[in-house]
Amino acid sequence: MRELGDHADELHAALAPAVIEAKVDRLILVGEDMRPLEDALKGAVSVDRATAAADAADRLAEIVRPGDAVLVKASNSIGLAKLVERMLREPACST
Repeated sequence: MRELGDHADELHAALAPAVIEAKVDRLILVGEDMRPLEDALKGAVSVDRATAAADAADRLAEIVRPGDAVLVKASNSIGLAKLVERMLREPACST
C-alpha cells in the first residue's frame, strides 16, 4: 500500500474491520506506515510494533508455536520476504 500515496493512511485504517472479523489473536505491524491500522485496532486486537522486518522476525521467533498460523502481508519494499525465509529456516517457527 506504500504505492497509494495520499490514500495510504485511510486504506490502512480500513483494514481494521477485516482483521477483527478474522479473529486475529496478535498482529505484528512493521514500520510507521502501519500506525493508522494500529490506531484503528486499539483495544480490539493485541498489537506488537516492529521498526523493521528483522525486529518482527525476532518477535515472531519468541511467540510462534507449533500449530500457529502466520500470515505475512506487506509491500515488497518493507523486506518481509527475509522474515519468511528466517521462519522457514528456524525449527521453532517452521514446525
